Amino acid sequence: MSNRTIPRYVQIANALRRQIVQHSLSANQKLPSQRELADHYRTTLSTVRQAIRLLEEENLIRTEHGSGSFVNPSSFQENSIQLLGFSSEMSRHNLAVETELLSVNYPVLNVEISRLLQLPVKQPLVQINRLRVFRGKPIVLQHSYLSHQFVNCAQTYQPNLSLYEHLQQSAGVLITDAREILKPVLLNEEQASLLERQPNEPALLSMRVSFHLNASPIIYDEAFLPADSFVVTAERFGTRTRYQFHLLSHENSDILSLLLPPSEPTF
Repeated sequence: MSNRTIPRYVQIANALRRQIVQHSLSANQKLPSQRELADHYRTTLSTVRQAIRLLEEENLIRTEHGSGSFVNPSSFQENSIQLLGFSSEMSRHNLAVETELLSVNYPVLNVEISRLLQLPVKQPLVQINRLRVFRGKPIVLQHSYLSHQFVNCAQTYQPNLSLYEHLQQSAGVLITDAREILKPVLLNEEQASLLERQPNEPALLSMRVSFHLNASPIIYDEAFLPADSFVVTAERFGTRTRYQFHLLSHENSDILSLLLPPSEPTF
C-alpha cells in the first residue's frame, strides 16, 4: 500500500501506534509536543492534531489539558487497535451472527491475489471459505486468502473465533487496519446456492486487504453480501468519513431512519 494514498495524519498515527505497541513508547510516557511532532514529520500542527485525535479514539493515548499527551496503560492497547471480525462487529449491534466453516483449500494459485499480498506470483495461497448466518439464513459468503506460511493456522481455525483473533493467538500477527472496495455484482449459480438466493440476484462484493501492525498485507477477503440484507452508511466529520455496514432485518427495515442522529440518552 503506497503511503501516497494514505492521509498524512493516518501515516503519523500509524507510526506512533507502532512505537506504542512495540513499547518504544511505554505506558504513561509523555509524547513529544505537537510542535515537536510537526517538526519531526515535516507537517502542520493541524495534521498532528488529527493524528492525536485518532489515537485518542483508539484509547492508546490520553491528553491532559496543559500537560500534553500520554500513553495509556498497556492493558488497553491490543484490544484497542485490533480490527474486529465480522461477527464481533455485528454483536456490538446486538445481532447474533454465526459462522459456518465451509472448507480450507491448499494450495491455491492466484496471481492477482499474490500481488495484493506482496507475495511471489507462483507462491501457493491458503483459502478459507465461510458462510455467515443470521437467524438460520445465510447472509454473507466469504473467501479469505493468506500466504502459505499460515497453512497450519488456517487448518486449525475454528469458526467460533474470528480469523483476526486466531491469527494473533496462533501466529502472533496483529491485524490493525484494512482497505476495502465495495462493488455491485450479480450472484452466480454457486454463490446464489450457498446464500439461498436466485442466480443473478444483486449483491455487494467487498474486496478487502487487512494489514499487520507493521503495515504488511496479511489477508485478502472477498465477501458477497446480498443486496436485500445490507446497506452501507457514511458519516462525515469535517475532513473525515466513517463507513459502516448495517444488517437489515424485519426489525430495522426502515433504512431512512439511519440518516437520523442517534437519540440523546435520558436520565
